Amino acid sequence: RAQQAEFAAARAVRLLELAGKAARESVARAVLERGNSPFGGTLWSKAGEGLAPMASALPQMTAEWWRNQAEAARFPWPTLLIVTMAVVGVGVPAGRWLGRRYGRSPDRTQPSPRQRLAAALVASFGPAFLPSLLIGGWFAVLEHSELNAGAFGNLLGGLAFIAAAYLMFTGLTRAALAPSEPDWRLAPIVDASALALARIFNRMALFLAFGALAAVAGGATGSVTADLRDAFSFLFHGSIGIYLLALTRRDLWRGN
Repeated sequence: RAQQAEFAAARAVRLLELAGKAARESVARAVLERGNSPFGGTLWSKAGEGLAPMASALPQMTAEWWRNQAEAARFPWPTLLIVTMAVVGVGVPAGRWLGRRYGRSPDRTQPSPRQRLAAALVASFGPAFLPSLLIGGWFAVLEHSELNAGAFGNLLGGLAFIAAAYLMFTGLTRAALAPSEPDWRLAPIVDASALALARIFNRMALFLAFGALAAVAGGATGSVTADLRDAFSFLFHGSIGIYLLALTRRDLWRGN
């Protein structure tokens, strides 16, 4: 029994060594493996070939979803209309009340930091919070009606989240920068810098939204090739790097 135990222990140690060696070799292959360079034509040609199946799969997936799960008799049009009327009917008066109570008033020439922050949140209520709430209500109706099943349901959920995030980001940044109302601006910068920053943030948010939508669409169709993923990653991260470098310009942060 002692010999059997020693033999079993030695065998276990050997198996652990072999497993560790295999793991190290796998990691080394993954690290050292090189795909097609983004500075050559091979990657882009193969990425274009991989883009065609994904582009053709989206309309087919949409038509199948409508045919199988969202037929006219099942689609909750009345509920969507009720949700829309409720959000608009409550949100618009609430936004007007908040604007009168905490909004930007021309009578206040030197608002406090707390007043500027509250006014920025109120200014973003209409372009950011209210449409995001409406999108969330629509998605909740579809989710409750079990119309978000399948790959297209995942795509629809991703689209709703991306749209709400885009509206929130652009609405909040523009309200905080207040290009046309310097007295209510959260950052102590000149008008030209505030307008330039608002444009950069809007373009960057739009690019991020398109990138996230492409990633969600690729995941929903399941037809993304390695070359297409590499090309998209190069374009996405390279463009984000350019936008971030643009934000380091000194003229964008000139104080009053």
